[in-house]
Amino acid sequence: MKKQILIDRKGIGYLADAFKVTREQVHRALRFERNSDAARSMRAMALQNGGALVGGEAVDDEMEHDTARGLMVQNFSSRIRLTVDIHGGSIIVWIDRKVAETYHNLTIPEFMKLQDDLRLRAATL
Repeated sequence: MKKQILIDRKGIGYLADAFKVTREQVHRALRFERNSDAARSMRAMALQNGGALVGGEAVDDEMEHDTARGLMVQNFSSRIRLTVDIHGGSIIVWIDRKVAETYHNLTIPEFMKLQDDLRLRAATL
């Protein structure tokens, strides 16, 4: 099944009003037929407001530990990866194999929020 986000009619109407677009444009964004900034924002808002992601690639975002290299690695999709330097505390977010963000010494709640954000981003890409 092709990846899409399911949301009820009320949600479709809400997104159309919020983004000042037609319902058909919302449907295209939620079926991943468009990948503009607005389409990605619509998908994120749909997921935050009760939408459900179905289809697409199955992602096991279990944290892998590479103790020999001193890394923890977590893949959120084929495009988004998180690496943590166990010894130095640096955290790198990779998107499409390029460094997108770098963090240092996050608290556990901050780290968990970053993971939640990356799951959401992976679902909207």
